Amino acid sequence: MKCVKCNTDNNLKERTEAGGRCKNCNHPFAFDPQAGSRFTDIFFNNSIQTISSENTLFFTPKQLWYFLEKRLAKKGDIGPAVVSLFFSFFYYNL
Repeated sequence: MKCVKCNTDNNLKERTEAGGRCKNCNHPFAFDPQAGSRFTDIFFNNSIQTISSENTLFFTPKQLWYFLEKRLAKKGDIGPAVVSLFFSFFYYNL
């Protein structure tokens, strides 16, 4: 899995030894498919970059949920219920 900050490839053993962080820059991984996440940090970052237009647009958690739900549905990875639960947890724990 590639680090979203420095683009270094980290395998599971290296991520585990570093405590869920990048072996090169020590940046923490937010989403790890080996730990049960349905997508990676790179997928999440690319999703945000697709709609944020180089960090010039901002959106609400509900808008982000809608966009990711549609994008994940295209990939066939997970259903709307799982995305809804994830963002409910994420939104209420800010």
